[in-house]
Amino acid sequence: ASSVKSKRTHNIGVLLPEIAMIFFPDVLEGIDSAAKERGYKLFFLSTGYNFEEEKENLKFLKSSWVDGILLDSCCKQADMPEYLKLLTTNIPSKNVPVVTLESSFHSKKLGFVGIDHVKYTKMAIQHLIEQGHRDIAIMGGPGHLPLSADNMQGYKEALREAGLPIKEENYLQGDYLPVSGYDAVKKAFTQGKKPTWTALFCANDQMAIGAVKAAINLGIKIPGQLAIMGFDNVFPGSLIDPQLT
Repeated sequence: ASSVKSKRTHNIGVLLPEIAMIFFPDVLEGIDSAAKERGYKLFFLSTGYNFEEEKENLKFLKSSWVDGILLDSCCKQADMPEYLKLLTTNIPSKNVPVVTLESSFHSKKLGFVGIDHVKYTKMAIQHLIEQGHRDIAIMGGPGHLPLSADNMQGYKEALREAGLPIKEENYLQGDYLPVSGYDAVKKAFTQGKKPTWTALFCANDQMAIGAVKAAINLGIKIPGQLAIMGFDNVFPGSLIDPQLT
C-alpha cells in the first residue's frame, strides 16, 4: 500500500546481454552494491544478446514494479533511432527512467554510463606503435554493435595519424567470447596466406585470452613473434602466461 501511495518500489531493473561473460558479473556486483547503499533491490534479466528478447524484457520491466532500468543493449546501430522511442515511452501515470551502459543512444532523455571506446582503442593502438609495431590487426565484436564501430574508429585514427596503412585483411571478427578469439587466430594462421601483422588488439580480454591460446598451440611466441593486447582488465588476463597487456 505504501508503494502504491508513493509510486516508489525501491526496485531497479537490470538488463544485461550475457551474464556468463566474465565482464558482466563485476558490473552487476557494482550495481548491487550501489543499490544496497541506498535501500534498493535489483530485478535482473539476461537477454543472451537476443534483441527481441531484450525488447520484451524492457516492456515487462516498464510495466512492473521498478523505479528505473539499467540497460546494456545489444541493439544494432541502425535500429537505435527507432528503439529510442520504446526506451523513452512510459506507461500511463509512471515515469521509469532508463540509463544505458556501454553504448550511448545520444539522447537527453536517457542517462548513460560508459567510457570512450574510440579514445581508448586509439591509445591502445598507439601503445603498440610505440613498441615498434607497424602492421597491427584488430579483433572486434559483432559488427552491428556500436562498440565495434567505436573500436574500429579508434583503430583507424591511430593508424592514419602514424601514417600506417589500413588493411582489410587485418580485421578479425569475434563475439567477445574466448572461443571466437581462438578460432579467429587459428584460421588466420592456418588458412590461406599467412598474416604479416606482428601485433593484435582485441576488443575485450576474453577474445584476447582465446587468441593467446591459439598462438601458443600454433607455436607462435608471445610477444616475440606476436604481441596480443586485451581490453577490460578482467582478472583471468593475469592468470595466463604470458599475461595480457
